[in-house]
Amino acid sequence: MLDYPEEYRDGYVIFMGQRFITDKRALIPRLETEELVKYCLKLLEKNPHIQTIADIGTGSGIIPISLFSKAGRPLTVFATDMSQEALDLAKENLQKMKNDEWRMTNEGIFFLQGDLLQPLIRALQNFTPEEILITANLPYVREVEINLWLIHEPRMAFLGGVQTGFELYERFFDQLLAWKERPKKTHIVIEFWLWQRDIAETVFQKHGLQYSFFADLRGIERFAYIC
Repeated sequence: MLDYPEEYRDGYVIFMGQRFITDKRALIPRLETEELVKYCLKLLEKNPHIQTIADIGTGSGIIPISLFSKAGRPLTVFATDMSQEALDLAKENLQKMKNDEWRMTNEGIFFLQGDLLQPLIRALQNFTPEEILITANLPYVREVEINLWLIHEPRMAFLGGVQTGFELYERFFDQLLAWKERPKKTHIVIEFWLWQRDIAETVFQKHGLQYSFFADLRGIERFAYIC
């Protein structure tokens, strides 16, 4: 089919200079997300006390695997997703990366199935790190836009809500602020859609969060850092 994604046809995508398996179990990684990873790598370099990271809604696992492989120091890494199929794909990507490029002795990444932050909160019940980096590139497309966007990729990897497309992020921050035993210092880096900056800012201000925005290569502010 002419409209079938070449990434699915080829079975891989290049992200941060590494080859990742990609298929219909998860969203095709977008080049723009490299800016999120690069920002996080700089953040890790400036904050040596961050020893734990978590990626929420990990899909094919490109964010945590890239950070895990490029951080240059041992990290405890968690990755969550609602879709067990997506987690299976992420596990395959981790194993492939180890086989092809790494000679590492650490355990790897803990993959957790469940709703947004909930599986991470459960996993950290008996051990709460002092400092953590949480990343998220959650679905952010409105339901009315799905038919325009969705051809072969999973619907749940696109659908962020009905009104704004930012509803999943609103639940994300509700869960975060309800997490009584969360780490004392929590760094959060997220990606959202081109026109959602003002919506994001309204949510951040509502919760009294400290935040800043940064831009993609086209100069569009579609990433945020929250601490």
